[in-house]
Amino acid sequence: MEEKVDFNFAKEDTLTDIALIVEDKKLYTSKALLSMASPVFERMFFSDKHEKDNKDQKGNPKEPDPQAKKYEEIRHLLCVIPPRLGRNNSKTLDLHDKKYDDIRDLLCVIHPRVGRHVTDDIAFRLFPLADEFKMAQLKDKCESCVREELKKRKSDCSFLLRCLIMADKFTLTTLWEETLQLCCTISMTSWKACPEMQNVPMSTQCILKILDKQRASLHAMESHISDLKSDLRSSQIELEQVKIQNRYSQTQAPRSRSDFM
Repeated sequence: MEEKVDFNFAKEDTLTDIALIVEDKKLYTSKALLSMASPVFERMFFSDKHEKDNKDQKGNPKEPDPQAKKYEEIRHLLCVIPPRLGRNNSKTLDLHDKKYDDIRDLLCVIHPRVGRHVTDDIAFRLFPLADEFKMAQLKDKCESCVREELKKRKSDCSFLLRCLIMADKFTLTTLWEETLQLCCTISMTSWKACPEMQNVPMSTQCILKILDKQRASLHAMESHISDLKSDLRSSQIELEQVKIQNRYSQTQAPRSRSDFM
């Protein structure tokens, strides 16, 4: 079995045809790889040619050809036939607002010969990129990774807050609900001690405060119930002692003269 290669994408090779410029450094990759992972990159690189192919001689949109569609699906799936170049023939793409490590890790995850495992740290960093570039599979992979890690770190305040921030920002309902269920057991004092708290939206902070009040109220109620149970047990013990004393008194009472006749 062939070992997976840990690329750093720092050099050109026969398969690369574009350099991503990030933080004044270059990452060499291929337009085909980026396009298969992201419809955003596909439109960026090949939109002009695709638009021409989808119009007739009069410039009107063509009726979709089932055979052509099937061909395109197979081509993207197998990556046997290189995509046809469109208007964007540039050999560089400037991603000035991105971080070098994030883009490199993104390439490592989507490249089939690297296939880097997604950890929770990578998931938090790559999910915004996956959302921006419409990488559905990568988004699912990142969210699944975070949800699995959530099961192991149920009382980790910092991790829970990162989950809440991510779920709130990208409307991840399942992650939001699962995280809130775990938040019910944590006090507001613990939340305030986390540096991530300042990045939590005000609406989420209000929810945490409500949960904290409910937790405190529930704790007080449980304490009260515990006291009532304790009082009940004491009363039952006292009652049993009284019954025993009554039975003993009856057996020890002096007999009258008629009892001996």
